[in-house]
Amino acid sequence: MTTQGNGQPVRYFVSMSQAIKAGLKQLHLQAMQAGTGQQVVAAYRDIIERLQKDPLNFGEPQYRLPALRLLVCQAIVRPLVVDFAVHEDRPLVFIRGFRLLSPG
Repeated sequence: MTTQGNGQPVRYFVSMSQAIKAGLKQLHLQAMQAGTGQQVVAAYRDIIERLQKDPLNFGEPQYRLPALRLLVCQAIVRPLVVDFAVHEDRPLVFIRGFRLLSPG
């Protein structure tokens, strides 16, 4: 876990657009119809907590955007998949999207 200069853990700011939030609500509705709504809520909470605490050790790095100083990653917390980018110099995380794992 990354620490600030005084030894306190860094808390990352997690950001997502209104479109991503709307898409997440749609995924939740789909999951509720399939009977997995509570699992989606629990996975979302776990994802946000892990992104706030230690996003560089969560999921798998996919590629870098060097000009923007971003590392793009993907993680799975069943039944959700999250794509996100972590700023390399500042405690910022940008959620790029969520999707449900396909059943099976």
